[in-house]
Amino acid sequence: MPSTPPQIGRPTRGARTGREDRGQRENKWWTLVAVCLGTFMLLLDITIVNVALPDIQRALHSSSRTCSGSSTLTR
Repeated sequence: MPSTPPQIGRPTRGARTGREDRGQRENKWWTLVAVCLGTFMLLLDITIVNVALPDIQRALHSSSRTCSGSSTLTR
């Protein structure tokens, strides 16, 4: 009978345990939350700039062409 090497039955260095997999899943959820929060903040910023644009335009006595260019730069 051939003898089995001592490595059989032991987890290898690259083997993953259930605890590591759960941690990776939690990290993926935090990554998704961070991406969603960043997207929300970006949309909120664009909305605020677009709402405030007419007041900014009047305060600076500038044309709509100048302000629309600056609105494009903020995106």
